[in-house]
Amino acid sequence: MALVLGLGSGLFSLIVLWIVGVFGVFLLSRMSGALSNATIPVVLLLILTTVVMVVYPRKTLQEELQTQKQSQNVDTLSTPRIVIFTIICVFVLIGMFFLIQHWFEPIYAPAVTAKRTYAF
Repeated sequence: MALVLGLGSGLFSLIVLWIVGVFGVFLLSRMSGALSNATIPVVLLLILTTVVMVVYPRKTLQEELQTQKQSQNVDTLSTPRIVIFTIICVFVLIGMFFLIQHWFEPIYAPAVTAKRTYAF
């Protein structure tokens, strides 16, 4: 089984897909014209791809049962690792939300408060 950063290749590709998709939706929502209406199809495409990747099995049930009979390794640290990874992902998403909100914050020109008097 191929692992990427300790995760399976399918889960890693789903995470990358959603990060790129959410960033694309943010960019498309800020554009004007016909591209701003493309956010809904992008979200639907992300959901459809996720459902297909979750539902479609890579192995058949017989192959999976044969590999389980051969070796049964138990990872006792999987639950704390998943909890820490989930917490990190939540904080990264919150940080990205505030960073993007900061980038798109409008900058207004300061009001002119001093009155100039011209003597001719």
